[in-house]
Amino acid sequence: NFTKAGEQEAIRCDTQAKLIARGCERIDIISPQNMKTITQQDPLSSSFDTEEPVQMSPQKINLKLRPGLPHKFTVSFKRAEGYPVDLYYLMDLSYSMKDDLENVKGLGKDLFAALNKITKHAKIGNDTRIKI
Repeated sequence: NFTKAGEQEAIRCDTQAKLIARGCERIDIISPQNMKTITQQDPLSSSFDTEEPVQMSPQKINLKLRPGLPHKFTVSFKRAEGYPVDLYYLMDLSYSMKDDLENVKGLGKDLFAALNKITKHAKIGNDTRIKI
């Protein structure tokens, strides 16, 4: 006798508060909670010496979430020592930027020296695929 004449059966699917306000007993309300299952959680790597260093854990999580019901989970990150870092900068190569281009060329050596202080795998190059 939950639905009244003319009401759709979909009225049964509502928030817990609204169902209680309509007269449902709390024990009769089926309200599944959020579920989290960690399916892969490899330990974090300390260096880049391993074939595939692990820098974030867990790696795979299955979540079943209810709309409007928040859920928290923790993700850990640790940069593996010596792991390569990609650094890109975009430069306007028109004549008006000529003096800036010279400054950037000069800073390249300083940048490479700084990278060598934090990683054994520093490389400097350019990507000629980018066209403007």
